[in-house]
Amino acid sequence: MPNRLAVSMPSRRDVLRGIAVGSLVGLAGCTDETVSGEWPRAGYDRRNTGDVTDRDGPGRSLTTAWTASVPDGYNRQTPVVVDGRVYVGTAADGVGGDGRVGFSVFDAADGDRLRDVTVTTGPTDGGSNWLLVDSLVVADGAAYLVAHDGVHSYTLDGEERWHRPVDGQPQSTVHDAGHPVVVGDTVFAPTASTTEDTPAPEGLLAIDHATGELQWRYEVPQADRFGWTYSVAYAEGTVYLSMMEVGVVALAADSGEAEWLTELPAEGPPTVADGRVYVPSEEDDSDGDEAAIQDLDADTGDLVWSRSGAGDRLGREIAAADGRIYCREDLRSIVCRDAATGDERWRHRGVDTGPDGRPAVTDEAVYAGADYGAENDNGADGIVALDPSTGERVDGVAIEGSSGYKARIAATDGRLFVGSRGRVHAVEACTVDAFGRCLH
Repeated sequence: MPNRLAVSMPSRRDVLRGIAVGSLVGLAGCTDETVSGEWPRAGYDRRNTGDVTDRDGPGRSLTTAWTASVPDGYNRQTPVVVDGRVYVGTAADGVGGDGRVGFSVFDAADGDRLRDVTVTTGPTDGGSNWLLVDSLVVADGAAYLVAHDGVHSYTLDGEERWHRPVDGQPQSTVHDAGHPVVVGDTVFAPTASTTEDTPAPEGLLAIDHATGELQWRYEVPQADRFGWTYSVAYAEGTVYLSMMEVGVVALAADSGEAEWLTELPAEGPPTVADGRVYVPSEEDDSDGDEAAIQDLDADTGDLVWSRSGAGDRLGREIAAADGRIYCREDLRSIVCRDAATGDERWRHRGVDTGPDGRPAVTDEAVYAGADYGAENDNGADGIVALDPSTGERVDGVAIEGSSGYKARIAATDGRLFVGSRGRVHAVEACTVDAFGRCLH
């Protein structure tokens, strides 16, 4: 039986729904054979918002529907969910042999593994995870992935379409990669630290989605700084790229021409919503002890507001929905701010969250990975669900064998998919009886 964390009693609606389901099908714990709703990339959409408020999440009374092992053991990828399939990036670090980057495909309904695809291999020094985190995207019937040696495209059946090399091909990296964004006929792919320790410049590649031919390339200025690039965002003909310790640039999607460049100590990917660009950053002269969120005007790059807070500066990813933004802070809090003013609306404390992973926002809850620690009997981590308006905890689930505080979440209609170290999990609402007891 899945390990479910004890939480508050389900609502009357949940109880009535459970009775109705039981009377209609006559079987406790049965789940639908199909999964609707897609999550094609980390951040969900091209703007990196994590906003799926047009769909219902699983609701309350969360439980694990299935768990599957990921080949090679290592996984900090956000699961990608398209057409009833779950795609998960995989990697081996090459200790004692060649490194390997690939992806695996699972049936979203029951977790059956359908195929494993090797994308690239090569010798490593044992210090690289080779799948640079959250670089897998599925769009228009193809998969795209940024690895140590460039950008790869594959059919969903596992056949190679093309490979666009990135100059340099380092033996190891210490930084997460960014995922591409596919718009029309073009794939916009950040180099995402793959040029580290090489003469090649960091930047952004615009690639023909069908042939892999390079259309244009933007190179990060001020090479004396790190300049590592993060996952890009796209909105209304403009590509937004953040560059570590350099700033944020807005590029014309058709030409790569810079529309504006705002210098700031960027430390994560941009999120675009309602004419604003939200960027996680380090506070100046903070030595990593303080982090900040910068709000820029999407048309001009002008600073609208900036808010700082204690905690890890790296890996912060911002969700935006319904005039609010959500992010992790100080490794123990999830914070909601007014998107227009930056004013804090609520702060949920006391659940270790780690620095990784963007919250997923549905109509009824904000979902994030959490480390429950001593709150459950087997030390498993899992998911916390918060009320989007108040920050009140409405539910949670411990997932046995997960590393939840680093969990990355995809939200579909009625089900969450969670990537953690070595496993991928499906989470849904359990069917309850009239007394609120979970039947599966």
